Amino acid sequence: MRSMSPPLSDGTTIQKLMRLSAAKGRRLIPVEVHVMNWEDRITADPKILVGKPIVRGTRLSVEFIIDLLASRWTTQQILDNYPILMQDDLEACLHYANELVKSERVYPVGS
Repeated sequence: MRSMSPPLSDGTTIQKLMRLSAAKGRRLIPVEVHVMNWEDRITADPKILVGKPIVRGTRLSVEFIIDLLASRWTTQQILDNYPILMQDDLEACLHYANELVKSERVYPVGS
């Protein structure tokens, strides 16, 4: 039995992409992608910051971390100033924000 890779978000498999690339004379190099589960690091508790999503084990909100990044703080500056945080915490904040943006729906309003 031939193993198949999981489909990408549009349903295309890695094998199909590799065949299409080979047909065009190109070569794809498969790489392993680490997908973070932000739910392991982000939590919400109504008793902490009125239930805003926070980095687990801290009182630092995802909103605050994203604001620092948007204000051009480097990852290293954040980690140096908030030693309780780890690189994975910052990545989890970005993944959490990404999920929110992906699930956002915009509906046109008629005039």
